[in-house]
Amino acid sequence: MSSIKLYDFTKPQNSPSISGYCQKLETLLRASSYDNYTHHPTMPRSAPKGKLPYIELTPSPTSAPETIADSHFIARHLIATKTIPDPDEGLTAARRADSRAWIGYTDDTFYPAVAHTRWARPDNYAVMRAGLPFPPVLRPIVAWYISWNITRRLWTAGMGRHSDEEIDTIIREWVEGVDARLEGVKYFYGDKPSMVDVDVYAFIVSGLECGRGNREFLDMMLGKERIREYAARLTRLWFPEYEGILEIVERK
Repeated sequence: MSSIKLYDFTKPQNSPSISGYCQKLETLLRASSYDNYTHHPTMPRSAPKGKLPYIELTPSPTSAPETIADSHFIARHLIATKTIPDPDEGLTAARRADSRAWIGYTDDTFYPAVAHTRWARPDNYAVMRAGLPFPPVLRPIVAWYISWNITRRLWTAGMGRHSDEEIDTIIREWVEGVDARLEGVKYFYGDKPSMVDVDVYAFIVSGLECGRGNREFLDMMLGKERIREYAARLTRLWFPEYEGILEIVERK
C-alpha cells in the first residue's frame, strides 16, 4: 500500500491548519478515506517550490519516494495514479468546469484577500503573531518576516494595492456567493461532496482556526446560517476531532 509524508506547517493535532492550501490537501485525503499519511512540519524555504504543502509519495514498500509539490498538482497526481478516487467522478464536463472555476476563485482571489487582512492590518497581525508556534523570543522576528513576505507578494500580484474596504468587498462577495450556491443543497452538486467542497470547506475552516486573526471574514461567515451548517456537516464527516470548529459553527 502507498504511503504519504505530508510536509506542511506546524499545527495542533485536533485543529485545522492556518494555511488554506495545507488544509485543502489534508481534507482531500480525509474525503478520500486515505489514512496512510503522516504530518512532517517544515518551513517553505525547504519545499521544492518554496511553498507548502508538498508530499513524498511512496507507491509501495519497495519503491523510491516521489516528491510532488503544490496542492493542485498533488491532487492531480494522486487521482491520476489512483492513489485516491476521483472526488468528481460522475460529474458532467460542465460541472467539472464550474467546479474548477469555483476552486480558482477561492484559491486565487478569496484567499489572498483574507491573507492580506491577517498580515497587513495591525489588530489582526497582533493576533497572528501571538499564535505562531515559536518560542516567544522568536515570534516577533518570524511574524515580521511572514508579514513582509506575504504583503510584498500580494502587492506584486495586485491584491495588496486595494484599500481595506475594497479587500473586504472581495471577501464579502465570496461569502455571499457561497451562501447563495448552497441554497437548497447539502453540497455544491447535491448529496455527495466533490472536489469543490473539499476546497471551499478547507478554506472556511482554515479561516475559522485563525479566529480573530481574520475577524472580517469570521464575522461575515458566521452571519450565514447555511455556511455554518455546511461547515458543521463536513467537519462531522471528515474531521470530527475538530471540536473547536464545531463549537464555533454550531454556537447559537
